[in-house]
Amino acid sequence: MGCWAHARQKFDEAASSRPKEATDILARIARLYHEVETPCIDMTPEERCRFRQEHATPLLDGIFEKIEELRRQTTPS
Repeated sequence: MGCWAHARQKFDEAASSRPKEATDILARIARLYHEVETPCIDMTPEERCRFRQEHATPLLDGIFEKIEELRRQTTPS
């Protein structure tokens, strides 16, 4: 399991070489924080888990699909 803050940092670093792509992923991660984590602040752990499963899954699927698309288009370096 990873930390989105650390993942975000890598895309922030990539913004100098691939600004359009990095900015897109950073915006998607920001939506994850804004639309999922912010509303969860005052929830119980059980409520938070259910809310995250319902609301984060589509956002995460979109992030991972975009990353996979970028991976196929990018030469390793």
